[in-house]
Amino acid sequence: FPTDAERSAFGADVQAKIAAAQALVEVERQRKRAGLTKTAMAARMRTPAPVLSRLTNAKAPNPTFATFGRALGSVGLSATIKIHKARRGEPALKVVAG
Repeated sequence: FPTDAERSAFGADVQAKIAAAQALVEVERQRKRAGLTKTAMAARMRTPAPVLSRLTNAKAPNPTFATFGRALGSVGLSATIKIHKARRGEPALKVVAG
């Protein structure tokens, strides 16, 4: 990378995509646990099935908060976003399922 700022921006983008993928893995896990088909999940989200398919099959998912919220709600999950001062080396986004 030509500059430290560009390297940092790239790293933050990668971390955000990893966090989105981790969160969607948890949604998918819950969908399967609930015995819900993707078609039924899409209906609950009020979104076309191809949109859900792109979201769950993307190599680098990038859902909006609204889409992610509908996905969570469709399988009975919720999320809390906690904003705090970052510690050195801490990723800007991380997913903790519990």
